[in-house]
Amino acid sequence: MKKIEPKNWEEIAEHKGMDKARGLAGWEGSCDRTFIGKDGSFAVYPYPFRLSFWIYDRHADRLYTPETFETQWRLVEGGYPVTIISWKNGDIEASTTIFSWLDEKLGKVLTYARESVTNTGKKDKEVSVYAVIRENPLYPKWKVEGIKTVEYDSDHTVTINGVARLFLDERADGPFGKDIKGCLSFTRKIPAAGTESLDFMVPSREGKPINFNDIKDLGFDEALDLTIAFWKERIPVKLVLPDKRYSDCFYSSLYYILIMNEQHKLYPGPYEYVSLFLHDAIDMDNALDKAGLKEEARDSTDYFDYKEGGGYVDELGGSIFGLYEHYRLSGDLEFLEGAYPRMKSACELIKKLRVPQFGLPKEDPSYGLLPKGVSQDNFKIPAHLYVDNWWAIIGLKAAYESALVLGHAEDAKWIRSEYDSLHSSTISSIEKVMKKEGLSFMPGFADYWPESMRIIDREHRILGDAQMAWAHRPALFPGQNMGIPLPMKLFEGSYRHYWKNAGKFSGHDGGWFVEYEKVFWGYNFKLAHPLIYLGMEDIALKNIEWGLEHQSCPGGWMEAIPSKINEKGLREVSEGVIGDVPHGWSAAHYVLLLRDMILREDGQKLLLLSCIPEQWMDDGKTVSISNAPTYFGNMTFKAESFRSKGFLRLTIDTKTPPPGGYILFMGKKKVEIPPQTKTLDIVF
Repeated sequence: MKKIEPKNWEEIAEHKGMDKARGLAGWEGSCDRTFIGKDGSFAVYPYPFRLSFWIYDRHADRLYTPETFETQWRLVEGGYPVTIISWKNGDIEASTTIFSWLDEKLGKVLTYARESVTNTGKKDKEVSVYAVIRENPLYPKWKVEGIKTVEYDSDHTVTINGVARLFLDERADGPFGKDIKGCLSFTRKIPAAGTESLDFMVPSREGKPINFNDIKDLGFDEALDLTIAFWKERIPVKLVLPDKRYSDCFYSSLYYILIMNEQHKLYPGPYEYVSLFLHDAIDMDNALDKAGLKEEARDSTDYFDYKEGGGYVDELGGSIFGLYEHYRLSGDLEFLEGAYPRMKSACELIKKLRVPQFGLPKEDPSYGLLPKGVSQDNFKIPAHLYVDNWWAIIGLKAAYESALVLGHAEDAKWIRSEYDSLHSSTISSIEKVMKKEGLSFMPGFADYWPESMRIIDREHRILGDAQMAWAHRPALFPGQNMGIPLPMKLFEGSYRHYWKNAGKFSGHDGGWFVEYEKVFWGYNFKLAHPLIYLGMEDIALKNIEWGLEHQSCPGGWMEAIPSKINEKGLREVSEGVIGDVPHGWSAAHYVLLLRDMILREDGQKLLLLSCIPEQWMDDGKTVSISNAPTYFGNMTFKAESFRSKGFLRLTIDTKTPPPGGYILFMGKKKVEIPPQTKTLDIVF
């Protein structure tokens, strides 16, 4: 036995263990989530153990430990929250399938795992599967005690720290190993081209304690079918695209957001972010609304209440917008009436917070702005951030329109005045800084830039191009959907400048690189979104493709992605984890970007296919979206390419067409379509 124990496992697996890369399983509304490692190991919150699977080929006298070699990592059918980790080595192929199912009778989320081993050789093999129980590297942050005892009842139950935590579908042959806390062995003869599978289950802490008899009737296969069927019908919007990767990530992103949605609080991450963060929840709520999940979005807005003094001043205007946006997409006037007092109160606070800046000289770039904040992540020195002011402008516009809808004429008058004032002050401030600093592009904030701090400084005041692009993003999205007037030539020139610099580190292949932190942020999709308003659709498509190629877990992204310098001297993605995986606002911005690329509002019109890969219009390809919420009501449309015959067929189904009709994009060609159109053949 000593011979087959791997040595220096932690050193060998330094960059491949579950603590370095992790996926997610779980159930909506439950805080007990399951973290999945790229090696096929998994751990259920908040238990101190993880379960890994090793394979021992007795004929070859070889032990396979997947944490020490490359594995394939994917979701079932591309998007459902059922993870499969597979690997092949010699004549052995193995896969681990992991998912969670809510058993309502037991009141528990049950995490199922199946280990399947295939003999790809031409001779029979005798193989041992080892289910290894070790300490979970994630547990210390959960403030629970480590593994004290592991006991197997020689039947179907493993008790850890005195509580039944692991159930086996088949009895084990027995434990083995001296240096490992616990390990179960299952020896099987596998014929050539044959497969053997073993099933395991870990219950969540919720509900009453259970025993094997409570769960034996719901096996792996039935639970898997129920899980897939549930998630398949969970999202009202149905999306069919020529490149399935795009639609798969659309659904997986929404499933991850729902799994992190605990009692209507939208958490930006499943591991370390264990409380609501309004800064991120606004975008996540918007993604739910645009996916047709209006009830979940409405309930989440209960927590959209800005608290003065938090430092994230962008939440102030953002919270107003989030409430109004739910009304625009749902048409729920009763909701708007109930939310309006919060919106008005936030507008009053914006007005109050601006007062000190009106005491500054008018030539000061900070004149009339909101006070200093740290809304841009890692901005250690508070500054007059434009991101805060753009969000406040959007919030004021949203509150003004709400007051008009609800008939509050007096409120509408003063809110409009505040909106006009802040909008003017912000544009003026940007122009003042550009003139003072001799810049041809928009800066990220209004404060003075010493020459030595043009890019970064020791105190982490970030002045890089990715951060400046982040600062002005809300002016374009969602600002353009709110009708915020902007100097578009200035924005276009600035974003081309930002991309020229931030993208050069990776050879302009699509990744926004943050120079100071040496990372690719998970907000790549957030920075791509403004580009579809600026005639930079080609770069937006590069950005979304880059994200699809650099997923941090199947169908998801981490908060930030580590980097390394490759042989060409360019930055590329490295291993490791920064922040939570999957991250909520990364998921949300993927959903929001893809939706707007396919379908977005422009005043009284709907733009169709305004930013899609050219090959999606190849002969025989179809793009369709069904039950999609818009400001004009739900709509369905399908675009079928008959390029070989010279035309594209557009089919539209909606009870409430946009008053201004549609604009269909066919490459560089734009086609105006009347609002009452149902079916139309358009010549390429």
